[in-house]
Amino acid sequence: MEVVEKVLTVLGIVMVVTILLAWPVQILWNGCLVQAVDGIHPIGFGQALGINVLFSFLFKSTNSK
Repeated sequence: MEVVEKVLTVLGIVMVVTILLAWPVQILWNGCLVQAVDGIHPIGFGQALGINVLFSFLFKSTNSK
């Protein structure tokens, strides 16, 4: 039972961190880029989350010392 509680706690923390990282991307995109660049459309939460995942793959450091 303790293992299940730990797994659920970790999943809950991951979900909260995911929301906290994707929400500012959505706010900044919709608040800044939409007005500044012609042809840019507002994005939703899922798209902001996808942008975060994409950038984590593209700009992840591969140096391990």
